[in-house]
Amino acid sequence: MRTLICLISCIFFIQNWAFTQTGISYQAGLSYGYIMNGTITKESSLLGFNIDINKKTNGKNYWQSDHKFPQIGMKITALDLNNYDGLKYSISAIPYLEFNLLNLDIGKLQLKHGTGLAYVAGRFDPSTDLVLGSRFNATSIIDLGFSFDKGSNSDIKSGILISHISNGNLVSPNSGLNTLSIYIQYNFFPKQKDQDLIKHEKNTFFNRWGFEGRLSAGLSNYVKDQNSVNISFQDLSMITYQHNTRFRTGAGIELIIPENDKVKFGIYAEETVCIAHLVTHYGLGYVVSGEPNKKNRLYEKVGIAWFPFKLQNEIGCGLYLGADIKAHKFKAAHIDISIGYLFNKIGKKE
Repeated sequence: MRTLICLISCIFFIQNWAFTQTGISYQAGLSYGYIMNGTITKESSLLGFNIDINKKTNGKNYWQSDHKFPQIGMKITALDLNNYDGLKYSISAIPYLEFNLLNLDIGKLQLKHGTGLAYVAGRFDPSTDLVLGSRFNATSIIDLGFSFDKGSNSDIKSGILISHISNGNLVSPNSGLNTLSIYIQYNFFPKQKDQDLIKHEKNTFFNRWGFEGRLSAGLSNYVKDQNSVNISFQDLSMITYQHNTRFRTGAGIELIIPENDKVKFGIYAEETVCIAHLVTHYGLGYVVSGEPNKKNRLYEKVGIAWFPFKLQNEIGCGLYLGADIKAHKFKAAHIDISIGYLFNKIGKKE
C-alpha cells in the first residue's frame, strides 16, 4: 500500500510539473510490426503500445542549438511478442534524443535514437538457438517519423521504428530480438509547444584531424554456477576527422584477442555523434585474418562514451569511458566495456 501511494504521488508530481512547462508533451501511440529474426509469419507479428514524455530543448546549452534544438524524452513501450520462441511480452524504458532533420510548414521529419532496459516475459530454456537468454536486457531503437502540426497544443506522428533487444550474449548464447514496426501516435502539449530559442554562434575553431586509441574488454557467456565469463580483448587505433562540433569520423585497425583462440586482425570505421560530454558511435568492422568462420568476419558496434573532463571548443577530447554492444550481422556477440583517449592535436585549426 505504501509503495502504491508513493507511485501515485510521483505520477501526480510529474504531471503537475509537466502542465506548467512550455515544450513538454505527452505522447501515446500504437504500433504493428514483425520480429525480423527469421521468416516473417503470422507468429512473428507483434502489437505494441507506447507512452512518452518529451521535452523540447531551447538552446540553454550550446549542443542544443548546435543540433537544431532536439527533443529529449523517455519512452515506455509494451510489446505483445505473440509467444514467439516462447516469449510472451516485453516492457522497456528507453531515454532518447529526437533530432529534427527537416522543418516544413506542415510539420517535421524527425530521427530518434535511444538505448535503455527491457524486461521480457516468457520461456528461457537453455538451447543452442535461443533468441533471448535472460529476462532483463538492453534495448536500442532507431525511429524515423514525420510529426504533423495540428495546432498549438497537439501533433500527430507516424513513422517506422527498428528495435533490438538482447543481453549482448552476456548470459546464455542468444541471437537477440530484432523488430520492425510502423506506428501512429498522438502528441499533446499541456501548455504549448512553442518556446523562445537561444541561438549560439557556430564554433568553427577546432582541430580537424586527430588520433584515437581504445582498449576494450568484451564480456559474454556468463555462467553463474561456475562464476565464469568469457573475455575478448580488443585494441583499436584510428585516425579521426572532426567534420564539425556535431560529427566525427574514424577509421583504423583493430586487434581482437579472444579467450583461448587465435589473435584476429580487422579494419574498422565508425561515425560519432557528439553531444557535449556524451557521444554515440556506430561502427562497422571486417576481420581480415584469423577468423575461419566467414559468417563472423563482418561485425557491427553501437555504443556510447563519456568524456569527463572539460570540453575543448565544445568538443569532448582526451580520456573517455564507454560501453558498446558488438554483433555479427545483427546477432549479438558480446558487451564491450572500454577506455580510450582522443588526441585532437593534429592538423591546422580553422
